[in-house]
Amino acid sequence: MTSSDRALLDPVTRCPFCAVSYDGERLRTLKKEGRREMLHATCLQCSRAMFYTIERSEQNISCVGIFTDCDAQDALRFMDRKRISLDDVLSVHLALGKMTK
Repeated sequence: MTSSDRALLDPVTRCPFCAVSYDGERLRTLKKEGRREMLHATCLQCSRAMFYTIERSEQNISCVGIFTDCDAQDALRFMDRKRISLDDVLSVHLALGKMTK
């Protein structure tokens, strides 16, 4: 098994791009809610950053990773912001529609 194959099997401890293990200081837990955790990791080798959401249940563990250009501080700042609602999207759509007329 190659190091990149191992990286695919262990996405939270290794960079999915270059398979280097994350340094403990570069893998931060941003939020924990029950069985769900949100993590941020930055690779020391290639400097790429990832968000990970891990959710545990009695039957399985799921992990979703998203490539990002945000650092951990940016992620925390965005997580504290008000979520965008459908009404917000509709308001922007209507305002942009008026600008093009």
